[in-house]
Amino acid sequence: MDRRLLKESGKVIRENASASLIDIGDGIGLVEFHTKANAIDDHIVEMLEIAVQEGAEHFGALVIGNFAEHFSAGANLEQLLTDSTEGNWRDAERFTRSLQNANLRLKYGSLPVVAVPAGDTLGGGCEICLHSTHVRVSGKTRMGLVEARVGLIPAGGGTKELTLRALARCSGSGAADPMPFLKNAFDLMMSGTVAVSGEEALRKFLSPADSFCADESARLTSAKQIALGLITVQHKNQIPKAAIRIAGWAGMDYFQNAIEKLRSNGTFTEHDALIARHIARVLCGGEQAAGTTTEQHLLDLERESFLFLLGHHKTRERIHYMLKRNERLQN
Repeated sequence: MDRRLLKESGKVIRENASASLIDIGDGIGLVEFHTKANAIDDHIVEMLEIAVQEGAEHFGALVIGNFAEHFSAGANLEQLLTDSTEGNWRDAERFTRSLQNANLRLKYGSLPVVAVPAGDTLGGGCEICLHSTHVRVSGKTRMGLVEARVGLIPAGGGTKELTLRALARCSGSGAADPMPFLKNAFDLMMSGTVAVSGEEALRKFLSPADSFCADESARLTSAKQIALGLITVQHKNQIPKAAIRIAGWAGMDYFQNAIEKLRSNGTFTEHDALIARHIARVLCGGEQAAGTTTEQHLLDLERESFLFLLGHHKTRERIHYMLKRNERLQN
């Protein structure tokens, strides 16, 4: 499968400055990113929306992948830093909400979606995978929700999705207490853990239904075959749950005690503790009693926390340091 040949044969359905929707035959559409480091910007989010909404007219399934070394380094930090510094909160809020909505459409839309993460699949790139029907990893896949490293929390649906998956594992195991499962999700996000192989990504971030491709050169071709299989079995994406169990205040107390211990022993800085409390807030469903809530409520909490942290001067320092030195600043 060669992108140049696909383009020359007139198979590009839609294209903008950052992404393309390409007909790769047999009723399968390919969403390809082509920004620097495949960083996610407004144009990529727009193309995801187009692929799901308009793609149904052309395709029976979608593949999200590319011909580059890396799937995506995550959201465009330079733009987020500019928005924060200049007070462009409307643009920052709109981008975050749009990414959340695009990912929801991947998860619940009419077309099955196969994501093919290769190389760096970080932050928003990981979130796209978490909302796809099937994820086809390979040996060089490096996956993680690394937002805490730059003073933020995952807010393209990533914190929400790890919450849902933790609760599902709790229910599937027959355990009564969800906190150990939620704590595992908390640790993954606060540490900025990156799985350094596809096999590790399957264990830490993905599900048993996802799969591994041993042949790096065949990953897009094998993803297309999986997409065709989903069409054959007439796969229907899941529907949103009406009621999601949340731990509420009791869960937040649990996390606050753990966070305070890490702050007092020097593992967390004050800013780390602030970030941690915002992650815990989403994991527990916010400031309310234990009970149930909706997926949209968790997304709203995510977005509120993300924007609050983006406005903090220590988060801006972390983003600037990462952009300048490609290293984590623990301020």
